[in-house]
Amino acid sequence: MVNSPLVSTTSTVTMCSAKSPTHSCFDSLDITALIVDLLDEGPKDLGRRNLANFARTCRATVDPALRLLWKDQTGLDNLIRTLPADAWSEEVEDTESESESGDPSPSYSDSQWRWLRPPRPMPTQKVKVLSLQRLLGSSEWKRFDYYAALIKVLRIKDTTMSDRVPLEWSQSVLTSLHLHQSFIRRDLLPNLREFKYVRADKSQCAFPQIPLLLTRSLKVVDVEISVNNNPGQPKDIEWIQSFTSYLPNASPEMEHIRLSACNANWGYGSSEVVIDIQPLTSFSHLRSFICELQVGKLATAVQLAQLPKLEELSLDFDPRHFPHRAPPEDFPHPFIFPRLKSLACTLSPQFLQACRFPALQSFTIKHLDGLRDSLNALREHCTPGLMREVTIDCPETLNRLSFPEDMQGLLDLPALERVTIQGYGWGLGDQALETIALAWPNLRSLDLRDNYRSKPTTLLGLVPLVKHCPDLVSLSVSISFRQPSIAPTDLAGIRCSNPHLDYLHFQDSIINELECDPVASLLSRLFPNLRRIRLYEWGLIGEPPKGIEKWSRVEGLLKGFAGAGAQE
Repeated sequence: MVNSPLVSTTSTVTMCSAKSPTHSCFDSLDITALIVDLLDEGPKDLGRRNLANFARTCRATVDPALRLLWKDQTGLDNLIRTLPADAWSEEVEDTESESESGDPSPSYSDSQWRWLRPPRPMPTQKVKVLSLQRLLGSSEWKRFDYYAALIKVLRIKDTTMSDRVPLEWSQSVLTSLHLHQSFIRRDLLPNLREFKYVRADKSQCAFPQIPLLLTRSLKVVDVEISVNNNPGQPKDIEWIQSFTSYLPNASPEMEHIRLSACNANWGYGSSEVVIDIQPLTSFSHLRSFICELQVGKLATAVQLAQLPKLEELSLDFDPRHFPHRAPPEDFPHPFIFPRLKSLACTLSPQFLQACRFPALQSFTIKHLDGLRDSLNALREHCTPGLMREVTIDCPETLNRLSFPEDMQGLLDLPALERVTIQGYGWGLGDQALETIALAWPNLRSLDLRDNYRSKPTTLLGLVPLVKHCPDLVSLSVSISFRQPSIAPTDLAGIRCSNPHLDYLHFQDSIINELECDPVASLLSRLFPNLRRIRLYEWGLIGEPPKGIEKWSRVEGLLKGFAGAGAQE
């Protein structure tokens, strides 16, 4: 008999012998593993049921099936449920929760207005509590340890539990797990490689539960704080600071760390939670550090250069806390990131001025203030011939920028292949597109998302891109059709084409009925393999983009031109 840990009942089917002639093919571990892997690739529910059946009925497949069933877990409750039924229990309890502001609901009994409003009752929340009913024996702990060793990925979400009721551990469970960990003198989850945790808003999860889950074998940590109602509240800051302080001692071989915040109103990204990342500067194996929480000290950020294997770094600075330019006396010696390939930061001038990035290939800036200083520092402190990708992702308006003056540091990086500039109100003319084409001859992807209708860029402005950027395979730009119509002489003067590009993103560009034929003729001349044109979908859900019917006609003409060319 064998009990499948993720199925509540014990099978009564006798296992097949792995030594019987009928099942001699299963003596090959490679064949057995391949069969089990194919089962796991099917539909999730069906695949897991099949794996559970294999774990119940066949001795040859029990180990690989159990490894796949337990590899990715959403909590430790399944481990508790593998114990005998009389050893544990689940009960739904009502607990007092906090108000929307993060504080207990106020009482009006002591107020001078108490006669106007009665005392507000404390809101309650249903919580499922998992408890141990007795002490566990050595054989029961051995069973617990066997399944715990199979867990490699652990995903815990405070808000999404069974039946939409949060699941908590009772003090008896916590005490027993701590005592057992002390007795065996090793981690509870010895083979855990990846830990993802979403801390809910107004979470009741205390920090003492987390050390039980962190192991020395841990390589990836992804922690998200939900701050839907009260961003930056002290309990969130205290929790994340305790977590980052404990992490280096618990998991010294960490390779990837991501700390983020999410708010239902503004989604992912910058938050008001400010943390000290000083404890994280001791990870000698860290390769990727993504911090979407506010970094409180620039002096601590530059110390990340001590990490010898760091290849990806994303930092979020609060522009209110830092000047645009760092005083030279604060950092007399540059901080060198020898292996850093990807860098993203919100406000970067002072950080870029204090550091050197000899291996940098990708750079992202998320704030407009100090953009010119940032790009100039980037040009001076990286290796221009290695830079391949730059993204300027500014949610605010770009109309105060001056081109090419503010972008000169970017234009001096000749090896760029992918450039994305996203903002509002920044219209680039034909001359600017020609400057871009001459500066970046290796360009493969250009995305200019400014979402501004009255742009001076015309369709003829694409000619320099086709002429000077022969490897271009992706283009997103908004075109103005308020200029005079395309003349036949314009078409006759075009002596270049791009055979690689098969679709264009024209964002919010609108054409009239009379422009369809000349536009299609010019596009077919520039991009002979163009088949599809994409627009922004700004309307209601399910509503087609404005002017899509005219662009559909252009697509039809392009296919007709391509068919005629193929017949010739």
